[in-house]
Parts: sequence; C-alpha cells; structure tokens
Amino acid sequence: MEHVNGSQPDPKLHRSHFMINPVSGLPLELSVKFQINMVLDDLSGMKHCERFSNLVVPALWFEITMPGLPKSLLSRFIFYLKILPFGDQVVKHSLLAFGGILLLVAITKVSLTLSSAYSSAYRISNELRESLW
Repeated sequence: MEHVNGSQPDPKLHRSHFMINPVSGLPLELSVKFQINMVLDDLSGMKHCERFSNLVVPALWFEITMPGLPKSLLSRFIFYLKILPFGDQVVKHSLLAFGGILLLVAITKVSLTLSSAYSSAYRISNELRESLW
C-alpha cells in the first residue's frame, strides 16, 4: 500500500464476509464488495495525458449486501430446520408403533387360528379313537 497514493482501506468497510448456516448451507448474512480498476500504461505519446502514465485508476465499486434473511425465507427456514425434523421424528415413531401393533395382531390371529385348528384336530382324533375302540 506504500506505492498507492490516497488509499486508506478500512477492513470493516471493505472486507467481504459470509455467515452460512452449517446445517442447511443457507446464507444468513452476506456482504460482497469488490472494485474494478483501470490500468493505464505508458501514455507519454499522448498530449496532456503524460501525467496519467503507469497509473491504476479505480473505475467501479460494487457492494452487494444481505444484512439478514428476508421474513418470507426466515419463516420457511424455521419450518424446515426446527418444525419439520420434529414432525419427522413423530411420524417415524408413530409408524414404528403402528407396525408393532399390526405385528402383534397378526401373531395373535395366527396363534388363535392354529390353536383352534389344533383343538379341532385333537377333538377329531379323539372321536376317531373312540369310534374305533
């Protein structure tokens, strides 16, 4: 910076920064700043322009900022990252419990059917044995 005249950059005013949510990757805050310079080479061949030879002239300054999430995105962000995971857990555990109940009902039904079939077979076998003796 010692070769540049008239420039006192302030990091607070000129530094770009990003604040990104680590879970979603959504930018929460951002500030992008950059400058386009025009480099002038040897202008000694042009009349009245010699003093601008070998000079870097700032041409454009861009600053794009988003100090925070817009309200519409903030409500979606809260829904996707706070409410939806909780609802996902509730649905997952409810379906697990429902599956367990269905499994118990099926096992009970099969065991009752088998026990009634076994008792019927036992009764028929006893009747056959008594009729043969």
